[in-house]
Amino acid sequence: MTQEQVGNKLGLGSAAIHKWEAGKVVPNVDRLRQLAEIYETTPDALFYPPEAGRHVEELRRADALLRRMSPEQADRWLTVAEDLLGISVPKIK
Repeated sequence: MTQEQVGNKLGLGSAAIHKWEAGKVVPNVDRLRQLAEIYETTPDALFYPPEAGRHVEELRRADALLRRMSPEQADRWLTVAEDLLGISVPKIK
């Protein structure tokens, strides 16, 4: 799709689309949703290259698991992961 075609679907000029593509302006959340619909994808997929798709899906799964855990369970789960990988990630305060 050309910038003009995308702009027409969004009710914007091609200059606005060009600014997004050039990284001069970031579209707001509503525009990201609309773009995702136009391109038949998800909003977060617009931020990642296609080869990162699996990584994004794994992050979603981890997020779903963590949301179901108590803070104590989540901390233990993350500690096990750090032990398996032999790394330590600083906690965010």
